Amino acid sequence: MSDEWTSLEPVMELQRLCSRRVFVAACVTVEGASESDRFLVFGSGTKLFVTGEQVRRPQLSVYPSARSRCRSGPRSRDLLLCVASAMTPPLVRFSWKRRRENGPLEELRPDQGERLELVVSGRVVAIRAVEPDAQYTYKYRCHVEHESGAADAPQDQEVSAAPPLPPVSPGSPGSAASSGEQDNWRRERQLCLTYVVLLAKSVVYCCGLCVLRASGKNERMNE
Repeated sequence: MSDEWTSLEPVMELQRLCSRRVFVAACVTVEGASESDRFLVFGSGTKLFVTGEQVRRPQLSVYPSARSRCRSGPRSRDLLLCVASAMTPPLVRFSWKRRRENGPLEELRPDQGERLELVVSGRVVAIRAVEPDAQYTYKYRCHVEHESGAADAPQDQEVSAAPPLPPVSPGSPGSAASSGEQDNWRRERQLCLTYVVLLAKSVVYCCGLCVLRASGKNERMNE
């Protein structure tokens, strides 16, 4: 099959012969040429799904956000979960939007949080990790693009503002940790000093023992 078609006749011929639908899981670029007005070009990575099923819209499900504490620091992140299922063809593209209170929707940039997509038993699961804002509460909306068209999740996911960090007081865990470090440092110094003293005593004992043995040999030789 050629990768350049000057018309849609080969597609219609393929559909008539196979009596099936052909889904193209990629964008088709339309370009001009001197010989013809335009032609269709399928780029690299194009996937064709040949099936007898009709196009079915995805069913979207969202779950309440879960707050997770980062191991590397005191900051916490909220995990957003969106699931697309029961769609034909089984390919979707996820994106996220958010709004503050009753404000307008804004597109979430790729650098705003980490993303992860999994395919489990025909379902496509999208997970987005976002950091809560220090002042405002945001509502996030899952958006999906499919062969059947675009669709939004039935409900938004709310991410409340991050609670302020408590100040460090003398009785707080931070001060306790610093005092614990000082105690450990003192113990290490005491252990090192004890080790040096014991080592010096061992050296003195060995030297004294050698002197006694040498003097004993000299007395025997004189006798």
